[in-house]
Amino acid sequence: MQNPSWRFFMEKQTGMKSAGIVVGPGKDGVNALKLADQLSSIGTNVYVSMTETAARYFNESVFTEVAKCHGVLTPENNVVADVDIVVVTGALFEKDGWDKESIRARERLCKRKQNPVIWIQDGAMQSIWKLDMVTHHEEIWLLKGAARKERSLSYEEIVMEAMRTLLGKRNGDFTGIKVIVTGGGTIEPIDPVRHITNRSSGKMGKSLAEVFRDRGADVVFICTNRTLGSPIGTEVIHVDDVESLRREVLRQSDSAEVLVMAAAVSDYRCKERSATKIKKTSQPLHLELVPIPNFMKEVPKGVFKVGFAAETDPNLEGAKRKLLDRGFDLLCLNDVSRSDAGFEVDTNQVMIVGPEGTRHTTRLENKYLVAWQIVDEIQKCLRESANV
Repeated sequence: MQNPSWRFFMEKQTGMKSAGIVVGPGKDGVNALKLADQLSSIGTNVYVSMTETAARYFNESVFTEVAKCHGVLTPENNVVADVDIVVVTGALFEKDGWDKESIRARERLCKRKQNPVIWIQDGAMQSIWKLDMVTHHEEIWLLKGAARKERSLSYEEIVMEAMRTLLGKRNGDFTGIKVIVTGGGTIEPIDPVRHITNRSSGKMGKSLAEVFRDRGADVVFICTNRTLGSPIGTEVIHVDDVESLRREVLRQSDSAEVLVMAAAVSDYRCKERSATKIKKTSQPLHLELVPIPNFMKEVPKGVFKVGFAAETDPNLEGAKRKLLDRGFDLLCLNDVSRSDAGFEVDTNQVMIVGPEGTRHTTRLENKYLVAWQIVDEIQKCLRESANV
């Protein structure tokens, strides 16, 4: 797995140069090795701390030679390291807390200070469909739990997203700020079987939610696509039509500072929805569509609002009109007629427009990298308004 967003995040995260991995007494040793190898491959200095139980089954050379770790700490060698973040794998959760072996091994990785730590209960990710994530200040616990939201990620990806969540809270420029991000195309029903929608996959919205999370924000991701996967470390709310999207956005906006409307919101709905499936006949079917009122003016004043304009003939003047008509502070204009940008693909290119005109145009690149630039512009605007 080589996720471009992780490498980019690491380049931006000057607060993390090293990571420690505890090999707990459970059966997650192989996953610890994979995680160490993944972190090493993107330039992280990795140190491994063995519990007494793990040291009986794993040779130090496996981690130094295969995963290219900087060092291996064992109960015998009495070496201590000082890393920026710790991941405890294969830990045993007992009545009075985490097992003592894992606690001792973790302490060898924190010479001067208590650093952020991710505790992974042994067996918690044998089925990634049954995983609870609990946050305790600068700790994340990944525990065995009841059936949860979908987890379309590998062991290493889940851990690394949890690491990004913790590092963002510690070092990010949006720490303590609540941000709402919407994503995906809304669905307006015709009958119980058919509906009107659009091609938006929600990938741009998800990338924005991930970037805000990685920069420390408290993120609420309101999404229509239930197959997209839920960004770890965010609150995910699923909606369907414009009215349900409106209700959730307004409900969350009272306590939010930033709203990013990356969702492709329907412009029309059926004047009358059939309560039963419309039967096919040999005659043409006529549907009367009525415009759906835009609800941006209902969002409380003081919330910084960012909109998206998905156009097949994008132009700056049209973007500025939409920005002013809807009351947006910024608007991201993208050309969805292209096969390499916009809907359903992993890349995008946007023009970021403010009331004064174009502020920034991104290159065609991965949506996470585009999202980072959008969030940069949001941060600049917030600083500019604070200095007025």
